[in-house]
Amino acid sequence: MNNHVGWKKTTAFIMALTLVAGNMPANVGGFFTVGTGIVATAVPPSENNSGILFENASIINSWTSGDCTVTLDSEGTLTVSKNEGSGNGAMADYGSAADRPWHSISSDIKSVIIEDGVTTVGNAAFALFSGLNSVTIPGSVEMLGYRSFYSCNLSSLHFDTRTNDLTLNVQAFKTNPFTTTDITPNNLQYVPINNSNAEPASLTADALKNGNIIIKGVSIVYTPVEAKAPTYEENGNIAYYVGTDDKYYTYDETTSSYTEIDLEDTVIPKLEMQPSMNIVVDSSKMDLNFYVPIADDYSISDYTVTYGGEDQTLSEIQLSNKNYGVFTVKCAAKNMTDEKQFVIKNGDTQIFSENISAAGYLKQLKDHSTYGPMVKSMLRYGAAAQNYFGYKTDDPANSGIEGYGLDTLKELKIDDNSPSQVQYSQAFDLQYSSYYGMNMTYDYDTSLLIAFRITGSYEASKAELEEKFVSETYEVTYEKDNTGNFIIVKVANIPIKKLGEPVFTFGGVDVKATDYLARIANNLEKSDKLRDLCRGLYAFYASAT
Repeated sequence: MNNHVGWKKTTAFIMALTLVAGNMPANVGGFFTVGTGIVATAVPPSENNSGILFENASIINSWTSGDCTVTLDSEGTLTVSKNEGSGNGAMADYGSAADRPWHSISSDIKSVIIEDGVTTVGNAAFALFSGLNSVTIPGSVEMLGYRSFYSCNLSSLHFDTRTNDLTLNVQAFKTNPFTTTDITPNNLQYVPINNSNAEPASLTADALKNGNIIIKGVSIVYTPVEAKAPTYEENGNIAYYVGTDDKYYTYDETTSSYTEIDLEDTVIPKLEMQPSMNIVVDSSKMDLNFYVPIADDYSISDYTVTYGGEDQTLSEIQLSNKNYGVFTVKCAAKNMTDEKQFVIKNGDTQIFSENISAAGYLKQLKDHSTYGPMVKSMLRYGAAAQNYFGYKTDDPANSGIEGYGLDTLKELKIDDNSPSQVQYSQAFDLQYSSYYGMNMTYDYDTSLLIAFRITGSYEASKAELEEKFVSETYEVTYEKDNTGNFIIVKVANIPIKKLGEPVFTFGGVDVKATDYLARIANNLEKSDKLRDLCRGLYAFYASAT
């Protein structure tokens, strides 16, 4: 077993905690829920997911073409993208259509996507694509090769806004059915390649089909729009620019370039209300569940969240007719004072940031009339775990909590009515193994471990234990320890409130986690740190019941 101490040591229990920054959502419930818990938080976030799935076309083939990668998906779309970190985005040239690696599936191509960053479309790259009806040439493309779109079936042709010139070699669009009115935008101008100083003329279908021309770039004047911070009453916006082409842009100072965006991408949704938090102690795990309120007219996909610098996946849930995105992170008792930054963004714009720790939140509730004593017991237990494991002892979870110092654990009286070793052995009545001792895990979950020394064969001992130690309530596993001399029966994930309930009963003798804790808490042969750990956990359990 990898997550328990030796059988002469006990372990720290894990508590269940749901946590987020801010106040409770309206009508969700009290700050601290004991017993039934908040229904919404009792269900794992994955079960609250709407279950809507989207089937995407799968990539079925790919090729390298110069500085680009060309991929084919199952819907017949050919996509050209610039290879990251190498080259200038130019595709390879091909002597004829038959020379390109995707020629055999030419008739199956329904769509061609040229991604921004591609600078050159190679000779004959997309010639003879009879199923290709329309294409968009991005602003990054500076060269269309000889017969690059020769003899396709193009009836629609669009050129994205560009400030650089675009050179078309001979017959780039020859033998396509589009007319001049099918070209957008309709204000493009060109000059012949062999007379680049000529007066620009309006672009026509014939000029495109014949090629050997330069489509002139457009000079755009950009007017800045300042950023505005969102409030809880209205949306804000990020800084952006409006071009004389009536489009919207962001500006990158490092590259001195403008990037076109949708206007809606500049809008920062109002928060409407702060992220919320509540605490649940029904579980056997310590979960930090964060609730991100989703503004009206926005969806969960409009938000990105990080916790401690790690990206989090939001699951959708509705509380009191309000939509939230929920994510869960794990925590152990000794980590209660670990402070991590919780950040919410809309796009690249940060709309919320706060440093969060379990202990910090709990201390806000220490004087609550109903839950105060339990909160203080949780914090004291967290400090006992820190002390036992030697973790951040200079920042104890119970600092500033009067009357709940670690010294008060020595004053606690915990009655030890646990069965003796002999009583357990007689009650278990085993033939192929003998009872040795108990332990508890101290990682993320709370599990009781019972060790049995193998006295017969391993197979016979395991079969006997599997037959006797059965639970309808908990998951039970049976594993050989590292020495090979013991089998460990593990009762997994016992809720804190049920530590005092039997997990097994044999001949009137109950097996309970609290009996184990009480026995260690009163054993003067154990270290002070270990006794404090068990007493702190027992006291926390008692305050929750």
